[in-house]
Amino acid sequence: MSRTDLASLLIHADREAVFAALVDPDALLAWLPPKGMRGRFERFDLRDGGSYRLVLTYDDAAGAPGKSDATSDVAEVRIARVVPGELIEQLVDFESDDPAFGGRMRMAWSLRSTPEGTLVEFAARDVPDGVRARDHAEGLTSSLVNLAAHFEPGAAAHVPEPDPGDEPQSYPAEYAAAHGSFALIPAAYVFLVDGDRVLLQQREGTGYYDGWWAASAAGHVDPGESVLAGAVRETLEELGVEVDEGDLEPVTAMHRTAPTGRPVDQRLDVFFVTRAWRGIPALQEPDKASALEWFALDALPERLVHHERYALEGWRDGGLPAVTAFGF
Repeated sequence: MSRTDLASLLIHADREAVFAALVDPDALLAWLPPKGMRGRFERFDLRDGGSYRLVLTYDDAAGAPGKSDATSDVAEVRIARVVPGELIEQLVDFESDDPAFGGRMRMAWSLRSTPEGTLVEFAARDVPDGVRARDHAEGLTSSLVNLAAHFEPGAAAHVPEPDPGDEPQSYPAEYAAAHGSFALIPAAYVFLVDGDRVLLQQREGTGYYDGWWAASAAGHVDPGESVLAGAVRETLEELGVEVDEGDLEPVTAMHRTAPTGRPVDQRLDVFFVTRAWRGIPALQEPDKASALEWFALDALPERLVHHERYALEGWRDGGLPAVTAFGF
């Protein structure tokens, strides 16, 4: 089954300026190479029907061998469509003798104006099997952070080691103000799993990731409440089902940040999976979510909140550390 990788970030610049940085070769070479790589174009013609050949070279290839040779990735890119100020669609072929990197990846860079600036979204579809999801997330995120730094010098200092995704949106200002100057906010996340499928809810009306799919239930841990008790409470409040603490399977404890550097973006998220509950899940907070749906674990929705996708896919695929850092 083909894989889609997504990354997005709010850039504090107008859409026309951001689009210009997506089509100018010098700007592209400044922000597109992920951390630890440098790039050069062997040819460049970014327009409808045009193409370019990009060579990315690792500063240190130890432990991160390239797709094309030990030190580099070479991509032949054909431009499928350009909508000025809005969209660039590309067809990407990696030059490699390894069949795992074969096949054509479809990459879309899209821009959307917001009151705070421009939301930039990267969507990579039909990602070759040889491209590890974690590595790709790190690379896409690193490029976006570089793009933010292109307009906001120093922005990247908040995320020196992007891993493996980041926060594409900011919390509403009034929400941030209510959480103090120095806060590490704890939250519990619960995924209800039935066989090979997982229950997800679609956020709506919150001002944060509205329209995106998210964990079955999640929320902040209340003062004086354990993270286990918080997970049980949130599951009951949001889904109307009862879960025993002993049936919560720990997935990972994630220390998470975002490029904003604001205290409200400093998080400690604890993820759980449960296969046992009492009752029938149903939305209990329609002002915060618009849908509840089961998804196959190997066919998760594209717009799944980035750090939640990382935790869920890591649990599904195995090998996720007990403690993870996201966005640092």
